[in-house]
Amino acid sequence: MSTESRPEAYQPPVLVVVGEIIVKCFFQSKENRWTAHVAKVAQDRATCGQRKFRESGFESVEHITTTWVSDHPSNRAGASGNIGTLEVVRAKADGYTLLLQNVSMATNYAIQGRLPYVPANDLTSILFLGSTPHIIVAHPKISVSNLQELMALIQKNPGIYAYGSCGIGSPQHFTMEVLKQTESLDMMHLGYKGCAPALTDVVGGQVPVAILSANLAAAYVNTGRLKAIGVTSSRRYGALPNVPTINEQGIKGFDYSGWYALMGPANMPADVVVKITVGVGKVLDDPAVRKTLDDSGIEVKRESAEQLSKTIADDSARYFNLARKLNLKAE
Repeated sequence: MSTESRPEAYQPPVLVVVGEIIVKCFFQSKENRWTAHVAKVAQDRATCGQRKFRESGFESVEHITTTWVSDHPSNRAGASGNIGTLEVVRAKADGYTLLLQNVSMATNYAIQGRLPYVPANDLTSILFLGSTPHIIVAHPKISVSNLQELMALIQKNPGIYAYGSCGIGSPQHFTMEVLKQTESLDMMHLGYKGCAPALTDVVGGQVPVAILSANLAAAYVNTGRLKAIGVTSSRRYGALPNVPTINEQGIKGFDYSGWYALMGPANMPADVVVKITVGVGKVLDDPAVRKTLDDSGIEVKRESAEQLSKTIADDSARYFNLARKLNLKAE
C-alpha cells in the first residue's frame, strides 16, 4: 500500500509475538518512506521502544513480516504463548492485529489437553512462513560423534546421562522422548525455560546433551563448541549440510521440525488476507531478505492459508496422540 493511498489516520498493523523473538520495528520517516530498525525483544520487554534486549532463538524470521509491522510490536510471552494468542483472538478482525505463531501451538494443546481458544474457530490462518529442524548436540567432552555412539553410551550407562530441552512439552522435548522410546534409551530430561538457557548449559558442560532449535545451535556447532549428533528433519539442514539426519543414521521415518506462521483473528475478510499474503510474499522474494533468512537457518516454505490450517490440525492431532503414548503432562 503506497503512502498516498493510506487514509490520514492509518496505522500499520500491530504484530503480536509469543516467546523470545527478534522483530522489526517500523516507522514513517520524514520522507514518507517506511524504514526499519531491528530490535531484539526479550520475554520481559513489551515494545521495541524500550531498546533493552537479549539474544533469541528465533533469529531473523521476522524479516518476512516487513511490510506489516508497526513501530510498537507487542511481545506477549507467558502461559506457553497463550497470553499473546488470546490478545489476537479478542482483537477486531480488520487485519490490524496479527499473530506470529509457531509449532508450540500444537504441543501446548497436546501437553495441556486443551487451550483457551480453538485455532480453527478463533483464528484466521494467513500464511505458513518457514521452518527449522531441531538438533541433538553434545558437549565436546562427551566421547560421541554420531547418533549410534550416543545411543551406545546411554545404553551402557542407563539412567546416568541427562539431556536438556527448551522446556517441558516443547517440540524439542516431544522429539527426544520419541527417540528415547523408539530406541529404549534411559535418559533423564531437564526442561529449561526456553532454548537459550539450555544452550548455555550444554555449551558450558552443565548438561552433557541437549536438543535445541537448529538455527540457535548452528554457530556453536560450526565453531566446535558443540558436537552435532543429528538433525531431526527428513532432509539435511541447509545451515549445517554436513550434519546427517536422524533418519540417515538408522531411525527410519524420523521427521520433526519447528515452523512459523502468520495468523489473525477469526473471520478476517478474504480480501484483507490476500493483501497481507501478497505483501509478505513480496518481502520473501527480496534477495536480501532471503539471504538473511538463509544465513539465520530459517528455511522459507510458503504455504497457503488452507495448507497452514491443515498443518495446525495435523500437528495438533499428532502431538496430542504422542503425549498420551509417551505419558507427557504439564508440570
